[in-house]
Amino acid sequence: RRVILSVGNERKDGELKLVRERIKTYRSQIEAANEFLASSKIRIGEIDDEIALTTQMTQRLKKIFGPQMLIYHSKCSMNERVEMWHRILQEDGPLLVVGVRSSVFLPFTRLGLVVVDEEHESSYKQSEPAPRYHARNAALMLAKMHHAKAILGSATPSLESYTKAREGRYGLVNLTQRYRDIQLPEIILADINESKRKKELVAMFTPTLVENMQAC
Repeated sequence: RRVILSVGNERKDGELKLVRERIKTYRSQIEAANEFLASSKIRIGEIDDEIALTTQMTQRLKKIFGPQMLIYHSKCSMNERVEMWHRILQEDGPLLVVGVRSSVFLPFTRLGLVVVDEEHESSYKQSEPAPRYHARNAALMLAKMHHAKAILGSATPSLESYTKAREGRYGLVNLTQRYRDIQLPEIILADINESKRKKELVAMFTPTLVENMQAC
C-alpha cells in the first residue's frame, strides 16, 4: 500500500520511485498496476528480464488482469507480435504490457506507469547485436517522454539507482515487511567443509539438509 500511496496517488508527471524490498515480491507492482488500471484508460509497461517471465508467473498475472494483460518475449511468434503491436496502437481501453527489455520499443500511447522489475540485473544491458542499449535507462526515458510515473523495483538495488535515491534525485520507498506480515523462513547455517571432513555428506547434501528435507 505504501507504493500506491507514494506513486499512484501523487498526480505529478514524471514521478520516479525506487522500491527497495526486503524480500522479492511482485505484490507491490501488482497493487500499483491495479490502482492505475482501475483509475483511468492509461497503459502500463512492466519490463522484466527474460528469466523472470516464467510460465508460473505469467499464469498468476493472467488470473489477476485477464485480457487486459499482454506478454511480450522472445518466444512470441511474428503473428503474435503484430497482433500485440496493433492492440497497443488501436485499443482504447487500459492495458498492462509485461515484457522483456525489447518491449521498450513497442508503440505505447497514453502510457501512465512504467515498472522495471529487478532493476539491478545486468541482463538489461544489450551489447550484441545492435542496437546497443540499457533497457532500464531506456524505460526511464520512455516514461519521461510520456510524462508517466516510473517504479524501479529490487531487493538489491544497483549502486547508481540507490545513490540517486539517497541524493534525492529518485524517490525511495523501503519495504521492510513482507506482504500481510508473512514471517521470513528460518535460516540454518550448515558447515559443508566440516561435513565433508567427517565424511557425512549424502551426495552433495549435509545431514542437516537431508534431515529437514525428509521431515517435510
